[in-house]
Amino acid sequence: MSGYATGIKAGVKVSVEVFICAQEQSAAVRYYRQLRDVAQSNHDPDDVVTEIIADTGIDRSNTVKFSHSTSWRFEPEKGLVLTYIVWVSGILDTSLPTRVVYPQHIRLPQGAGPFNPRPFELREVDVLVHGLGHLKYLLDERRNPDVADALGCPEAAAFFGMLRQELAGRYMEHNQNCL
Repeated sequence: MSGYATGIKAGVKVSVEVFICAQEQSAAVRYYRQLRDVAQSNHDPDDVVTEIIADTGIDRSNTVKFSHSTSWRFEPEKGLVLTYIVWVSGILDTSLPTRVVYPQHIRLPQGAGPFNPRPFELREVDVLVHGLGHLKYLLDERRNPDVADALGCPEAAAFFGMLRQELAGRYMEHNQNCL
């Protein structure tokens, strides 16, 4: 029995959140976001991302360059939310309900305290910018070849060069610096 089925018995909601992103101009990103409840299914979250991409009509074989799970969080109304960033080349279809953001101008919220890393307020754009910063971390520090291949074009390299790195999580000990 999968973890999702166990979560259902425990009463935990599970959702997959997907941000499909394309570079817009030199410093902006256009994105489409979809949140899908998967608590009643036994689908692998990666397969749910593939389904969401297919539902948008985006050509996965030619346009989608990279998909990566960048974070998870608990929200009282939504339960456990698994977040993915999907990077596409070219222009994102504006018939989708998209938004444009300049991530380098977004200051991410801080945790509520050393034992409460979740911020008091977490906006949609905060989750997106954190995810993009996580991709930058994979590109710069981890030298992840999949990320480098997907984001290696000069335009994307310049865009990600403007962002701050973000780790997938932060581990703190009482009265200690980040580990």
